[in-house]
Amino acid sequence: MLKVSVGLIVSLILVSCGVQEDSYITSDSYETEYYINGERVDEETYENHTLDNNYDSSYAPTTEDNTLDNNNSSDTAIKGDEDMCNKLFTYTTTSPEVDLSDSKTKAIHDILLATDPNNGYQLFMRHHKDFMDWINHDTSLSTAIHETNHGIDSILDMCNPSMKSKYFSLGDIYITDLNGDTANYSIVEETIPYELKSASRYDTYIEDSKNYNGNRFNILLDEINAYTGDAWFKVRFRESGMKENTQYYSIYGYFQIDGVIDFILYLEYYLKSARLYYPETYNSIKQQPETLAYIQYILQKAEEVIEVSFPYIIENIDGGSESIFFGSYYGEGTSGKDRLKQAYSSDALMELDNLGISHVDYSHWQSTYFSYEYNEASYTKPTFVKPRRDRVYIKPMKIRNK
Repeated sequence: MLKVSVGLIVSLILVSCGVQEDSYITSDSYETEYYINGERVDEETYENHTLDNNYDSSYAPTTEDNTLDNNNSSDTAIKGDEDMCNKLFTYTTTSPEVDLSDSKTKAIHDILLATDPNNGYQLFMRHHKDFMDWINHDTSLSTAIHETNHGIDSILDMCNPSMKSKYFSLGDIYITDLNGDTANYSIVEETIPYELKSASRYDTYIEDSKNYNGNRFNILLDEINAYTGDAWFKVRFRESGMKENTQYYSIYGYFQIDGVIDFILYLEYYLKSARLYYPETYNSIKQQPETLAYIQYILQKAEEVIEVSFPYIIENIDGGSESIFFGSYYGEGTSGKDRLKQAYSSDALMELDNLGISHVDYSHWQSTYFSYEYNEASYTKPTFVKPRRDRVYIKPMKIRNK
């Protein structure tokens, strides 16, 4: 796994590929939106822009390497992409494009700098305009971090080395061997235990992903990365002791890390489904050392944040808050605790073992999560609202490899 350390970078394009769990919408209708350099465009313009950019050799593309045979490329678009890639892979300490004269922007800037300088703050500096767009639409800081992380990962895929999935994770860039040529991650449904399908996150990410051909294994890893970074922000913020809500921002609805656990499960059962029914995908993953190294890394960070989150979850319960981790989340059939047990069952862990991925075992959680008895009846459940997907983005499919 190639790791590239980066510092604070100036503004980049946001192309998000999902919406985190604590954002809501009342409508079930979904619409695909297309963005270039942060500006919404029609589908034809977006597709032409995508076709016109096939990057080669260095991290930043060159004009001649991005021109198709029909000479339909846009020099302006290419130059913009070149600048973004250069900025992303080049260390800098300031972003003059961030206008801190706006009180809300400065409040978000200051809280991220003070609490999460190595992840949330860097995401903010990379694309503060879209970060603030999430905040201004009444999402939490947690959601804005999650969604902006998707955007950074998406633009990284358009930088060189081309055709390789890359992830911004906790302050560093990781380059894998994945090129998108894997089975859709909805194959999770073919082996995951039936009782784990009765969940809104399963519906949003696994059931709904059948409709999007671009949602392959690299996007599943993108989700576990975003949930893990988001969870670390919650921990870092809680460690700081700052107020959770002000007139300018809300931190999160609940301190919870069940999204991380869900995607550990989806990772495991994707691997199981691939091993049993999609040998081409499975054999490809097995032969990708950089991808396996990234899986090892992100799983370790996921396990670490689950562990350090426990006292804060209990602290919330002791303070009188209803727990969506130990309780049955919005009336669903399983709790986060149930899903953690399944993620560390022998059936699930076998898939990690088969690929040589190290992990903690079931007994590791026995003295914390598994031994805690939660009295769900003493708390009032919130009204269920379906997680929204009001900005659905599909990662650009690369047309050819130079």
